[in-house]
Amino acid sequence: MNTDKEQYRLKNFYNFTNTYSEDDILNCFTIKAGTIKAASTKINNKECRKELIAMGIETRDLYLHYKAKLEAQLKRMKDNKKSTIKLEQPFLSKVFNKLNKTDKQTFGLINKKATLIKDLDEEKIQKELDKKNLEWSLNNISFDDIEDNDDLMREDMYKKFEEELRINAERKNYFKELKEKEQYENNMEEYKDMIEEIEDHTKINTKVTYDRVNKIIKADFRCGFREKLKRIQLVREYFIDLIKSVPSTTEIVYKYLLSQDGWKTYMLNTKDAIDEFLNSVSEESMCFINKQEVNDSIDSTFYVQQTIPEPLFILELKISPYHYTEDLIHQYKTTGGSFFPYHYKPEFEIFGQYLAKAQIFSSLIDENGKVRSEFDLNCFTYALKQANVDDETLELVLIHCRGRYQKAKMLDELCKSAHIRIRIDRECTDNNKKHDKNRKIDYYGCELKDAKYNLEMFLYRDSLMKGDHYILNIDIPITPFYLKNREEINNWTITHNKSIKSMFNKQRYNKNKQCYEVKPGAKTTIKLSDLILYIRDHNGFEPYSLSDVLHLKSDLSEYVLQSLNTLEYLPFETRKIEIKENKRKEVDHSYWYADFEASTQGYHNPYCVCYSKRGEDKIYNKYGKDCAYDFLCDLPHNAVCYFHNLKYDGSFLAKYGVNRCIKKGGKIMQMTLKFKGKQLTFKDSLALITAPLSAFPKMFGLSNIQKEIYPYNYYSKDNIIHNIGNILEADLYETKQWNKDQFDLFINNIDSIEDCRIDDFHFNMELYCKFYCNQDVRILKQGHSKFRDMCLEYLNIDIDKVISAASLANTYFKHNVYSKINNLKEYGGKVREFIQGAIYGGRCMTRDNKKWYVNDELYDYDACSLYPSAINRLKLATGSPIVISENMLNNDYLLNHLMDEQQLEPTESKFISAFLVDIEITKVNKKLHFPLIVKKTKQGNKNVNELCSMRVDNILLEDLIKFQQIEYKIIRGYYWTGNKSDLLSNEMAKLYNLRRDFKKQGNPVQEVFKLIMNSSYGKTIQKPIKSELVYKQISVKNKKNEIQYDADRYLKKNSLLVKSFYDVADNIRCFETIKSFDDFFVPNLIGVQTLTMSKRIMNEVMCLAEDLNIPIYYQDTDSMHILKSRINELENEYFKKYNRVLRGSDMGQFHPDFDELSGDVTSIESYFLGKKAYCDKLTNENNEIEHHLRLKGIPNNLLNCQYEDPLELYKKLYDGESFNFNLLQLRPSFEFTKDFKIKSRSQFCRNIKFNSELGSF
Repeated sequence: MNTDKEQYRLKNFYNFTNTYSEDDILNCFTIKAGTIKAASTKINNKECRKELIAMGIETRDLYLHYKAKLEAQLKRMKDNKKSTIKLEQPFLSKVFNKLNKTDKQTFGLINKKATLIKDLDEEKIQKELDKKNLEWSLNNISFDDIEDNDDLMREDMYKKFEEELRINAERKNYFKELKEKEQYENNMEEYKDMIEEIEDHTKINTKVTYDRVNKIIKADFRCGFREKLKRIQLVREYFIDLIKSVPSTTEIVYKYLLSQDGWKTYMLNTKDAIDEFLNSVSEESMCFINKQEVNDSIDSTFYVQQTIPEPLFILELKISPYHYTEDLIHQYKTTGGSFFPYHYKPEFEIFGQYLAKAQIFSSLIDENGKVRSEFDLNCFTYALKQANVDDETLELVLIHCRGRYQKAKMLDELCKSAHIRIRIDRECTDNNKKHDKNRKIDYYGCELKDAKYNLEMFLYRDSLMKGDHYILNIDIPITPFYLKNREEINNWTITHNKSIKSMFNKQRYNKNKQCYEVKPGAKTTIKLSDLILYIRDHNGFEPYSLSDVLHLKSDLSEYVLQSLNTLEYLPFETRKIEIKENKRKEVDHSYWYADFEASTQGYHNPYCVCYSKRGEDKIYNKYGKDCAYDFLCDLPHNAVCYFHNLKYDGSFLAKYGVNRCIKKGGKIMQMTLKFKGKQLTFKDSLALITAPLSAFPKMFGLSNIQKEIYPYNYYSKDNIIHNIGNILEADLYETKQWNKDQFDLFINNIDSIEDCRIDDFHFNMELYCKFYCNQDVRILKQGHSKFRDMCLEYLNIDIDKVISAASLANTYFKHNVYSKINNLKEYGGKVREFIQGAIYGGRCMTRDNKKWYVNDELYDYDACSLYPSAINRLKLATGSPIVISENMLNNDYLLNHLMDEQQLEPTESKFISAFLVDIEITKVNKKLHFPLIVKKTKQGNKNVNELCSMRVDNILLEDLIKFQQIEYKIIRGYYWTGNKSDLLSNEMAKLYNLRRDFKKQGNPVQEVFKLIMNSSYGKTIQKPIKSELVYKQISVKNKKNEIQYDADRYLKKNSLLVKSFYDVADNIRCFETIKSFDDFFVPNLIGVQTLTMSKRIMNEVMCLAEDLNIPIYYQDTDSMHILKSRINELENEYFKKYNRVLRGSDMGQFHPDFDELSGDVTSIESYFLGKKAYCDKLTNENNEIEHHLRLKGIPNNLLNCQYEDPLELYKKLYDGESFNFNLLQLRPSFEFTKDFKIKSRSQFCRNIKFNSELGSF
């Protein structure tokens, strides 16, 4: 079997086995002769027999082939620790039984246990294979005497085999329990010792090693004693005691060292951080499982559980002061103020009434045991309140200052708009001078002539520069003389029985009268700052403990929004949408396209990168473990390089010098690196062209290009080093093995690559990798370049200047629509937040939120381009909002004066272009199966027929009245007056018609217009960014060749804004910082009205169907499953009511949209289980059958492979059964860490169950 001829014969046989079924092949052999020539005449597949004869394949060849395949699969299982491989073992058993006795003895397989898997761990196999697959690993029964037709004997043998398995399993479980109990008792002894060690630790600079705790937890995790082991609570209590003794002025950090990642460091500088820290040492968090995955739920009736079988245990946890690498106490400190981290000592209680004006107290807690209400404001707005700034202005300022820490420069524009002028005094950092002669003065806000309030503030800093705090620097009735001689005067009052407060106005001591008295003309007051500095210099302040800070909110935005008493706003909170000039100096960039290939075993490591420059044909490549470094060395300064999925490829580059990273929704949109003096920018083409590379050739009309096939998992670290690949084994490591066409493509590719084929069975892995990677780069380059050319020609936009599809669409509409509409506004602050509250996503639900089984014919009736249709129908309100006055709150006024939907110019009676109000629904007179009323719950928005409060615009309120006949009360709101604009509507109609014409022509430019339309409103409902990532080098040499510590300097400068930090490389640290000042603007009224107009389009159809008693079973935003037999009736009644044709391909129309089959496609059997969870059995006029499947979180190809008929799966779920899906069964899944590491998941499961009621008529 080792000759070249025989190897070639077996290679052909490998392809042959992918063509014919196992039963076809097996039926070609008999047990007696063992060759194909003596095969039975009862052969169903004559072609199979014919080919076997031609190849001269015998039974032993068949057996050896499947044996080799099984061994490769088992080796892969062992190497990758996966149990998702479909083993060939049961079929191998059948082949074995076809062997004659001589062959069996030759192979040494009689009465030998686990011969085929002798070098594998027996216990591992026993756990991972089912009963039938255990046959080769446990069976001691010989099959040599069992004839092919002796079914009774075979059945008896199987019964004996199963009984042996049962006895073995019971025996193993018994010994396992004994072993675990013994381990548990040993662990408890270790735990007691560990607690004693903890109690002996000092209170600060504490290092707690969790090795012993982990042993207990792991034993607990394995043997099910979790409920009995409550010991972690003691560890948590220990840390609570520790933070009670730590001063809040100490820059404390806590760090995790996880078993599979590096250190994660968090600042203990806010209530949120401390809460997170305390939660982190709870029992539940000792096993780190991705919370986002565990909580991936759809609604209260549907849950998804995801599990990762290998918990990430804490190896070590530290809590300690942060130690800077150099003396940075007086360097790089920002000008800003925050919470005053000290309370005054009892001896200074006499000044309490004055210190209270500076938000300084003896305790955070008031006499009622609650946090003082004074701390509901940050120190800046508290100072404004002390200055008697009116409540309206105070609230307007407060809406923008959402954090406790506020930088002075961020307040400048805000104060200008509020007509506030502020002088801020602060101490300089030179300690060699006295503080009262070392002041710096800055002015913020408006000019003096425009000021409604002219204030003087002081920015306090203690000696260590850690207590920055704004105070209103008022005069207080204490003389400088008293303060200078305070101790002497206080002692005098004791001996003379005088009140200390009576001495505050004294200015000299009269020796003759031996008393203190007022000196005519002398200074009678001091500044509040003088008193505070005096107390500081006399050691009169003590820091709060970290546990005290637990009482304070760090993010005040929630409190601010809930406590707003007025909707009045500052003038700068609305502004005209204008095109901002780019003041940056134009840089000459070169543009590149690239792609990485990486090994996927454990943590991913790149081994190949290919890249090509725009305008050149040549494709460059680097191969080996240093390919990423070599690639960066090759790129020129100011290069811009595109990857298709930068989240993956960018992870291999970050460690070389990332200094900026734009992330959104788990994606990396753009990343910049500083590398060897070069500025390099990397962008994600997937964020702009939201389609896989495999779709590019068809999408952009690219010729002679297709996505090639590649054995990703075969490129292991060892194989890459060896560089010689086995052709027949290449696909065995793939999650889903290739079919014959895929394998043929692989062979053809090898033969088409120069010098790639080494011999009949081996190929050069490096050459094949470069071929594949080059192809990806070529597709990306040609597709992106074609898309760019089309955008330049038809949109006059260079996509190199945008980073996403949403920003492309926003740029287009800003230039062509928004900036051309007179007085069209965007909103910030209070106005933006109020409008934001009226945003509701598309309605997605089953009828009455129940489960349904339907065996009638249904259409999936789909709206044509729903959101573009809504924009086409919408006329935009212009101008700034006006607060609805008390006399306008009756239900008739706003609606009576509201302009008609298509009315552009106001009249005397109809002059309100739009409004947005809070309402309280007091009665629902018409209940619907698909309600319009939206109730906000902790689990998300839910459509109900219940009484509740809502924030609605004029479109939604009209629909609530029309379709559900609600009765309501208006609470408050805004309204707009003036002209409405149809410019956006007309532009959308133009885009739609252009796209339709280009699509008919087969012109790929239609993809550009499709993208623009579908992304048209996304930016109009964007939320403000509350945090950002900052990357700093830990140490770097400056121009003087001196080492400076940039990361520590940044932390010192922004310690109150930093939430956490972690190292992404040996010399790069990432800081997660809080944005404490809100300066974000967005035209979200456009977004709100686009959404409500889209709902109106759906409501007009669905509510009419309900009035006609036409059943609808499911809606997902822009489509509905509706009874086919009555669709004509609905279309006719729709035309009568609205004078519009319902079915068609124009905007605002609907059409049946099952695309799995051609023709008149209907569903003949359906299950509707919950949101985004349904199944349709489809057919057409040709009686073809297909299935339309949807189950949120589960890929369709995985749904299709669970049962031969997918309806069986949905029936089980409909009946209330749960089903566990292994998401790694057909494709791999990757886990991305914060520090730019990628690892392949070893297990990724979701358990699905629906608990909602069954629906019936």
